[in-house]
Amino acid sequence: MKGIIAGSILAVVVAFCIISHLTVLNGIRAMERRIEDIVTAVDNQDWQAAEEKMSAVTRRWERMRGFYSLFGRHQRYEAVALGMGSLPSLIDAQESDAYATAIRLREELALWRDVERFGLRNVL
Repeated sequence: MKGIIAGSILAVVVAFCIISHLTVLNGIRAMERRIEDIVTAVDNQDWQAAEEKMSAVTRRWERMRGFYSLFGRHQRYEAVALGMGSLPSLIDAQESDAYATAIRLREELALWRDVERFGLRNVL
């Protein structure tokens, strides 16, 4: 009986870990796609489109930030959080640094995604 309970608890914990990793991965992928759109808009100096896309990314980030901070890899989370904190103001001010910051943010998201994928493989 104890073995069945222990096995059930282990199955629930593993399922929770998998779901957490998948949720973080899906969120990162969605943000990557939107940041790529922002990079393109800033490169074309379409500041209005960049602001609209940044607004959507910021809303998603704010909605999921607590979850990411709990279940994401913290070094990558902190780098993305830094970029998410500075990019909106650069876009609002139409600063030329917005392009480089968006590129860095895209790269940090890609690194974070790779770390999360590796973590998911370890769980499996």
